[in-house]
Amino acid sequence: MEPCVGSTGRRHTNHLRGISSVMAITPKISLGSIQYYWSKQTILDFYAEAASSNANTIYLGETVCSKRRSMSTQDWIDLAIQLEKLGKHCVLSSLTLIESESEVSALRSMIKRSELWIEANDYAAVQIARELKRPFVAGSNLNIYNTHTLSVLAKQGMVRWHAPLEMSASSLSETLVAMQEDASLQRLETEIQIYGRLALSHAARCFTARAANLPKDQCETRCIAHHDGFTMQTQDKQSLFQVNGIQIQSYKRCNLIPYLNTITNMGIDMVRFYAEDNNTLNIINQLHASTDSPRISLQDESLCNGYWHGKPGMEFNIDA
Repeated sequence: MEPCVGSTGRRHTNHLRGISSVMAITPKISLGSIQYYWSKQTILDFYAEAASSNANTIYLGETVCSKRRSMSTQDWIDLAIQLEKLGKHCVLSSLTLIESESEVSALRSMIKRSELWIEANDYAAVQIARELKRPFVAGSNLNIYNTHTLSVLAKQGMVRWHAPLEMSASSLSETLVAMQEDASLQRLETEIQIYGRLALSHAARCFTARAANLPKDQCETRCIAHHDGFTMQTQDKQSLFQVNGIQIQSYKRCNLIPYLNTITNMGIDMVRFYAEDNNTLNIINQLHASTDSPRISLQDESLCNGYWHGKPGMEFNIDA
């Protein structure tokens, strides 16, 4: 199991005042759960490589659609046990949009069948984790924007929170300062996404099924034909979104890697990567091996980080 929260040597200092006097400690690296519908063998091959990567924490499980069943609940638990034996800390992720009683029952069963931490991506998962007294990570889709919400969830068993994708650096800094002024929140870990497509929304309808002119209930799991979703363009042929079942992602990949020093000095404990393929693992390993940014072209038009600057999310700035 992962060390207790707060055991990473994190600073309990004001995140705005005296940054220069704070010893920089590189945040831990996490690998977010696979967002796409891959075959079981593709998933196992990916995690076989992830096991030797420099990711400290690996989130596992289906977060987008309950019809994606290439891996059973027990398969995910078994995989987590294997990865933990190899030194990884694994967290089981819940669905992001829970719509039926059967999905609630499946989630409760998953939590009961292991001692692993849970990533709650829906408030139903928060409730079940609280009932079963299980530590949980609050996913970005819980939309936590202030310390009042953090306090409420910390009392329910939250041990780490992932900031909302739209949260700017200045807003996050203010929140981190406020956390340090509240004794009940000083041991809470903070995580942000620094690389990968942004999961912008989840809907009750399935966009992939609609594109295939199929009703959602008879979708034939067409998602499996799209390894990383498919691109939606504007009328003037600008690539704008990535369609992934009920999920809409940004077409552009978020890249905050140039700001890693700033992120470190802010006192953020963990940085998350989302994978589309094994190249993400190469980026993680480059990041860990060098004090410089990995070799990602900063002129790449498929990158974005506007939210970090309080601007439209699809913009990309390189003034780090």
